[in-house]
Amino acid sequence: MKNSSVGQLSFLPGLMPRMFLIRLG
Repeated sequence: MKNSSVGQLSFLPGLMPRMFLIRLG
């Protein structure tokens, strides 16, 4: 469970900038 939670915390911050860059592009 902890590994899954840490993966989500690392995935969300990495996904937000991607969507932001896509919108700017």
